[in-house]
Amino acid sequence: MTKRPTEKALVLANSSVALPALIRDGGGNARFAYDEFFKATINNPHTRRAYGRIVDGFLNWCTDNGRELHNVTPGIAGDYMQKLEGSALTKNQALAAIRHFFDALVTRHVVPLNSFASVGGQRHSVAEGKTAELSIDKARKLFRLIDIITPMGLRDRAILGVLGYTGARVSAVAKLRLSDYRNTGEQRTLRFREKGGKDREIPVRHDLEGWINEYIAAAGLGSDYHWNVMPSSALGS
Repeated sequence: MTKRPTEKALVLANSSVALPALIRDGGGNARFAYDEFFKATINNPHTRRAYGRIVDGFLNWCTDNGRELHNVTPGIAGDYMQKLEGSALTKNQALAAIRHFFDALVTRHVVPLNSFASVGGQRHSVAEGKTAELSIDKARKLFRLIDIITPMGLRDRAILGVLGYTGARVSAVAKLRLSDYRNTGEQRTLRFREKGGKDREIPVRHDLEGWINEYIAAAGLGSDYHWNVMPSSALGS
């Protein structure tokens, strides 16, 4: 006789977690809204845990201070947010969590209005340092330090010259090919492939033209500047 496989009861995640007293005693709508918010609305488990700590902390605070959900005014909501400790990001996350939770309470007719809707968040700014500008004297010193006896040194001087004189991004310089070094008849230009598939052509000043020509000759790339034999990465060895 074949044994039937043992059937396992379907258990909801976190079903054993005790409800906050304010939700447990708040009636069917409150319990439904709480269950819907944390088990149906929020899919990300990390967000669910973070919001759960925040919302439960607020609900427990209400219980300790004798507050009912329908008695939470915007003023009480603002005072609570002011008392929270932490960075601006932490406070803004707490505000978002409680505000969304109260949206669920409004939807399920637990409270008439969202008291946290009018509470302002904390301003958060990040100070970013600016890249120091290389002075002309420092640039000249840098170029003097390059060993231009070897093709590698000539290459480095040409690359730094392109970066310094054109202001092009490193990634755009790295994409340069020999065919991008063009002769328009009156002067040389460099064609850069920028973001979004756009091309940008920049005239080459006479000293930079000399550096590029010296590198091409020393590297044995030939005099035909339209040969597509530039190294795969202009910054590579």
